[in-house]
Amino acid sequence: MTTPMSTPTPAPEPEIKFDTNNIKEKITYATDIINKLKKESKSDSEIEAFFFNEDEQFYQKYPFLIKKLIKADNMEFLNKMIDNLVQVEAGQQTFASTELKLGTELADKYLPKMDK
Repeated sequence: MTTPMSTPTPAPEPEIKFDTNNIKEKITYATDIINKLKKESKSDSEIEAFFFNEDEQFYQKYPFLIKKLIKADNMEFLNKMIDNLVQVEAGQQTFASTELKLGTELADKYLPKMDK
C-alpha cells in the first residue's frame, strides 16, 4: 500500500516586491564614487555636484541617499530597513508589520516621551 506524497507548500508570494540586491548595488555604486572623490580631496558640495552633473538621473532619484552617504551619516537605520525588506521579500514578515516595527522604533528614538 502506498501513501500519497505530500508536496511542500511553496513560500507565500511577498505582498510587495523589492529588489534589495538592486538597492544594495546602488548604495555600493554611490559609496565607491564618493570614496574616490574624497581621496581626490573633493568637498561635499563638489561630490554632490558630480552626481548632479555626471549622473543626473541617479541624483534625481536618490538625492537623500547621496547626501547621507556624502556626509557619512550613521547608516544603521538604513541597513536595518534593508534587512527588514529582505525578510518581506522572502515572505518571512509582512510589509505592514515591518512598517509598524520600524515606525515604532523611530518614534521611540526621536519623539519625546509623554507622561500619562
